[in-house]
Formats: sequence, structure tokens, C-alpha cells
Amino acid sequence: MAGPMEDVDKTLEKLISVWGPESHNGLYPTARQWRIFLESPHTGRVVTVQFAKFRAPANEEEGRALEAAGNAYVEVSARLQQEMPVEILYGGKFSGVLFGEEAEDWDGVYVMRFPSREALLKSLWLNPEYIKVALVQKPLALEKYKLIVTEPEAE
Repeated sequence: MAGPMEDVDKTLEKLISVWGPESHNGLYPTARQWRIFLESPHTGRVVTVQFAKFRAPANEEEGRALEAAGNAYVEVSARLQQEMPVEILYGGKFSGVLFGEEAEDWDGVYVMRFPSREALLKSLWLNPEYIKVALVQKPLALEKYKLIVTEPEAE
């Protein structure tokens, strides 16, 4: 059976059918970003750096709904992380920009290592359980999101 990285167009079509072709404040990749990710020749480990800006509740009721959405997402993600080949390297509060664009405004920063792009793809974005919770809970809980994929220089 061919892996998801072997047939870029087929995998791209499936990803877009699930996540859509547009970014939506960075909550999901654009079609162009998916293609770049899929066409990378790098087959080794990848480290993701993720930035999250959580939605501020307008009132107490919305606050409870946002908390429930966040908890549902975290619950499923935590369970899946036990099953997937991921190392959580760091999770913490964003405290500001010292160098670079000062307009960056995030609440949380998370760093994770995966054995490959294919493992990341299968573990999350093509995983039916993750898709089910992420499509509903992520837009409810997050105002914006950024995920940077890096390739370690030495392994």
C-alpha cells in the first residue's frame, strides 16, 4: 500500500476535502501550504513549533463553551499522543517578542518532534479521530494559530 506522501495529488485532494482550501486565521493550512509540506524531499524527523491565540470569551456562558471546546480538543489530543510517535519537547506561555516583528501576539507555544512528515500527517491530519475533534473544537477555542515545520540539521 502506498503511503500518503507517495501520491501528492491524491493526498492533497483528501486533505483539502477535509480541511478546506483556505487558512481560516491559520487554523488549517492552505492548499499551497499542504502542497509544499507534501512535496518536501525531507524524510527524516521534523519538529513543529506551534503558536496559539485562544479566543477571548464575550461573557461567562461563552467562557464555559470555550473551556469545554478546549478541554475536548486536549482530551482527544492527549489520548492520540499516547498512540502516535510524537515527543512533546515544550509547552508554555508566550511572553513576548524580543527580536523580530513585535505585532506577534500569542497565548501558548508548543514544540513537538515527529519521526517524519508522513508520521505527522498520519497521526493528525489524516487521523479520523483527530479530524472529528479538530474541525469542531479548534475553531471554537482558537482565534488564530501558526504551525511551523522544521527539519533538524543533525540527527
